[in-house]
Amino acid sequence: MTATREDLTRVLATAPFQVGYGFRVRACGDGECTLEVPFRPAFERPGGVLSGPVFMAAADAATWLAILSRLGVDDT
Repeated sequence: MTATREDLTRVLATAPFQVGYGFRVRACGDGECTLEVPFRPAFERPGGVLSGPVFMAAADAATWLAILSRLGVDDT
């Protein structure tokens, strides 16, 4: 693994899309990344179901960070 959890956390903190979500790097490995998605009432649909776009954004960000875990954070 080229990038550490701390490296990925720093990269995620600088991503403009991150402001609206507040994702946190929970774990990472060689080509892997798990994000934590903090609950925000704005993410909820009527009936208490979380909005699908939140999960899509988390999946996209986790995939991006998993790739960086192998390539290094300088290879954006």
